[in-house]
Amino acid sequence: MIAENRFSDIVASRFDIGIRLGDDVAKDMIAVRVSDDLVMQTAARQGKGLVWLPEDVLAAALQHGELVSVLDDWATRYSGYYLYYPSCRADSPLFAALVQALRWRWRG
Repeated sequence: MIAENRFSDIVASRFDIGIRLGDDVAKDMIAVRVSDDLVMQTAARQGKGLVWLPEDVLAAALQHGELVSVLDDWATRYSGYYLYYPSCRADSPLFAALVQALRWRWRG
């Protein structure tokens, strides 16, 4: 596992999988939305700081008054995080099981 703050070519670097914001995933890759929203929401509900997540993820907590929206004038829209991988991996049953497990885990 490698974490970098730059764009990497996962195919050229011989990685099986990567995670990026959806807008930054190359068009020839398969992209599956993932994020660990539940952990960040829980921390915010406990008063441990601010959380920046898609509005649809926070809708129930905002509606029930568990969280409040702040800095609305500065809000930025983004497409969320996506797991991405080359299409040649899609036919592997093992790889498909990994993607399914990661999607289930990150649904919160």
